[in-house]
Amino acid sequence: MNRAKELDSSQNLHLTLLPAQMACNFNCPYCYEDKKQKSRMGQNEKEIILNYINKRADLKNLQIEWFGGEPLLGKDFILDFSQAVYNLAKLKNIDYRSSMTTNGFYLTSELFQKLVNLNIKAFQITIDGLEENHNKLRPLSNGEPTFKTIIHNLTEISKLKGLDFNIVLRTNFNENSDINGYIEFMKNLDLSKDKRFAFIFRPIESDLNDLQNDVSCSKVESSSLQKSYEDKAINNALEKGDLFLYKDIGSHSCPASRENALILYPDMTVRKCTVALDNPKNMVGIIKSDGNLVKNENWDLWTLNKNSIYNKPDCLTCSFNPQCLSSACPLEFIDNMNIACPSESSNLENLSNSIIDFIES
Repeated sequence: MNRAKELDSSQNLHLTLLPAQMACNFNCPYCYEDKKQKSRMGQNEKEIILNYINKRADLKNLQIEWFGGEPLLGKDFILDFSQAVYNLAKLKNIDYRSSMTTNGFYLTSELFQKLVNLNIKAFQITIDGLEENHNKLRPLSNGEPTFKTIIHNLTEISKLKGLDFNIVLRTNFNENSDINGYIEFMKNLDLSKDKRFAFIFRPIESDLNDLQNDVSCSKVESSSLQKSYEDKAINNALEKGDLFLYKDIGSHSCPASRENALILYPDMTVRKCTVALDNPKNMVGIIKSDGNLVKNENWDLWTLNKNSIYNKPDCLTCSFNPQCLSSACPLEFIDNMNIACPSESSNLENLSNSIIDFIES
């Protein structure tokens, strides 16, 4: 449990910043977010967040995660803020790391180099299969296609030799997706030989924030399809992007239950969960202009009442508990007083075989 306590230490800070809130240049049919929001972070918000970071006197490790919507709608803010944080971390001897979830449409090789040089070195980008399927599931807000632009950006980024970064390419699928053809396509791209790129596969869900859509994947089929795609990717020498998650204690625990993990909107309100962004229980406070965090009554729902291995006897004997720490989904605990188990824990044999196959390949 020492590692669990370390994850919650005041010496660590995990900030998820939404510089353009949930605004996005895409119109994905399975997306649950409000994509037309106009709020943006600017100079005032930069100073407030820096004040908040400065007030943490014992801070040793800082993780900044850029999220949205599409965070690169706030590109100028990201570059300006990242430079300021980079300088501050160097001055105070803070271990600073940063990551970004982006659709990749604006991620030119020129911009990418600037981001990496400011310590934003881990990216997740979604490509939903081959061109025709991807363009149906991930079109621009005006309906125009996006596949060729993203692939062009990625191939140009792969040409940047000597640059230290990691890009996880996520593919969402349903029963109609030609993922086998997509894997063959990726195998023939130069970036498939670049170990800085890795791949994950996820079924499209329909139950996020009560979203209903007609492109979701059957829950009956999702596990077997995901396993077959992962096996084929490994057999075709594509890096599997989620195996690294099992290397560290707490890798499948949700940061939302931790005191040191905050999601910040442009209005400086604070949230905990990236899935239930508009859930009233998710708004837990606000950061004032002086950098002080003012918590509301919802804060304790996520922290004091967070899941613990002592809440559920079964957790004490579960071999997967070091990964989830009984905190896979705090929202499920808040809403239903139920400790949710990660899906991986129900099929540890497949997971073990995948790890062995990956190592042997």
